[in-house]
Amino acid sequence: FCSVDFNSAELHAFAQAEFMLTGKSLIGEALNEPRDLHCHLAAAILGCSYEEAFANKANEKYARARKIAKTANFGFLGGCGAQRFMDMTNKNAKKPADKIDLATAERLRALWYDTWQTKPYFAYVSDLLRDGATTIEQLFSGRVRGKMGFTDLANTFFSGLTADAVKAALWDLTYETYTDASSPLFGSNILLTIHDEVIQEFPIERAHEGAQRQAAVMVAAYNRYTPEFPVRAEPALMKAWLKQAEPVFDSSGRLRP
Repeated sequence: FCSVDFNSAELHAFAQAEFMLTGKSLIGEALNEPRDLHCHLAAAILGCSYEEAFANKANEKYARARKIAKTANFGFLGGCGAQRFMDMTNKNAKKPADKIDLATAERLRALWYDTWQTKPYFAYVSDLLRDGATTIEQLFSGRVRGKMGFTDLANTFFSGLTADAVKAALWDLTYETYTDASSPLFGSNILLTIHDEVIQEFPIERAHEGAQRQAAVMVAAYNRYTPEFPVRAEPALMKAWLKQAEPVFDSSGRLRP
């Protein structure tokens, strides 16, 4: 099996949507550097430099800050409030020390807005609703979505963009896998699509070539939807589906399970 999982697909889609709707995206700039966005926000939480947070991200206080920053970076993208953020954080907390109160959630929400300067994006969404718009066309695809409230509308510009980009990637992958006899994908099978991950099955003797081509096709298709903030994706081989699978290479530089 080969897994290709886009790197922070929704964050790149948010950056693209924010840039197109407001003319700027600090999240996108950080992605393009590239920076670890969760370490970037963790540094703001801890009051330290990005370099310190990144270098120590596996150590206890830094790891805890990065974990809560990750929840913040994904939760607040769609207009999540402090109460909802507190509930999500506490639900996923593995020990009491990881839980937060409402005042902390409110401070984190304010810090997130301040760090990424996303208020113009949410002002754009609010203005649409104020003008009575509950139906929009998705960016790039033109797909229509309606009957939306604030969080639906805040989410759809980037989550809808992610969905359309992944479907475009799956279409290109499917077309080449089943119709192009000259491709290293030909003769394999597409087994699963899980959010922004695609699992494909290859004969072992050409799994390396197939995996590299799978990643290339998927990335090229996705980035038609995020041209200013392109995603990356690395293939990983495995004999059984393992969510934590990482790329592993043999002595000749070929991917192996």
